[in-house]
Amino acid sequence: MAKIEFQMITRRRIPVDLIETFDLQTNRDYSMKILTRVDQPWRVEDLNIDFPLEVIPQRLFYSTGTRYGLCLARNELLSYAEADYILVLDDFIIISPWTVEMVMSHLQPDFVVRGFKVRAAKKWLGRQQYDAFFSQSNLMRLGHNLWDTTPRRRKRKPAKIMPEHFTTAYDLIPMGLLKKVNGWDMKYDGGWGLDDYDLGNRLKYAGAWFSRIGKIICFLLNHDSHTVERDDKSLGIKGCHIYNKKTGKKMNFQYLDHDTRQKYYQSQLKNQATRAPIGLKEVSDLLK
Repeated sequence: MAKIEFQMITRRRIPVDLIETFDLQTNRDYSMKILTRVDQPWRVEDLNIDFPLEVIPQRLFYSTGTRYGLCLARNELLSYAEADYILVLDDFIIISPWTVEMVMSHLQPDFVVRGFKVRAAKKWLGRQQYDAFFSQSNLMRLGHNLWDTTPRRRKRKPAKIMPEHFTTAYDLIPMGLLKKVNGWDMKYDGGWGLDDYDLGNRLKYAGAWFSRIGKIICFLLNHDSHTVERDDKSLGIKGCHIYNKKTGKKMNFQYLDHDTRQKYYQSQLKNQATRAPIGLKEVSDLLK
């Protein structure tokens, strides 16, 4: 049977209540891995959960000390994957309790499943608010059709993926496809954005189909958009390489600055590139 793994990267201290909401899935056939840059205020063995959870300290860093570095972190966590399908999560997202149950009936090796994102201004408060938000009456009030569970797979070639159609904050992606495109392109790590649009385009050119399932919904919590890390001494000295904090191993690499990232994105789009030049494979080698 195919396996699903939740993957979350974080630079924040995640509240216990948020982690424990992932234990409320109606289908229990999943596991979770969290890659964290900071020590969490809880231990896995003290959480009230019944699903396998592994918390992994981040090992790879840029010597330049970028305050972004999302692609590097995503690829590092992807290197530890042990499942056929990866549910990519941001650390400010709570998912509907029927998510795993719904995607289980639609798993295909070339199928990328997207959920519907619901933005909210309130912070997470606890189990009672979770139940209230995901109640049928509230979701109907918000305009979500709970009975629309059929993937919209087109017979013709999928249309061009636009930014509003693909952001890797709540997506189920086959691991085989992620390996085929070499994960996230780390050249985007010198700024904010474009990395998820780029991945969406490369997945499309690699043969992926994209679908929304109406009953899969996520709740975006109020959060700080950017985490300041300028005083983090663990980021190393000024330079142009990636280093393994545990082994000291290094790899020469320079991400693009803000002004050149857009030109690079357009060139990748024009060439219909499928594989990231520096991505999952190179990160996996650096972790060895």
